[in-house]
Amino acid sequence: MKIAIAGTGYVGLSNAMLLAQHNEVIALDIIPEKIEQLNNKQSPIVDAQIEDFNKSLVDEINHLQAKVYIRDLFGKSRYYH
Repeated sequence: MKIAIAGTGYVGLSNAMLLAQHNEVIALDIIPEKIEQLNNKQSPIVDAQIEDFNKSLVDEINHLQAKVYIRDLFGKSRYYH
């Protein structure tokens, strides 16, 4: 199943990590630094379980992608890696 999570704060990121164990998850956020951390398998929040899960991910089985979501001045949505 493909799932999108809006926001990578404590609740959004926790849900994304749990769901990514058995689903393809895309986590969206408007803060590029948080997305970069997630894509480098670093947690942007302090949580031991999230950090352990991030460390256990192997590229071949990584079901979590993070992307920056920006709505420009004209109302068009844009996604960046």
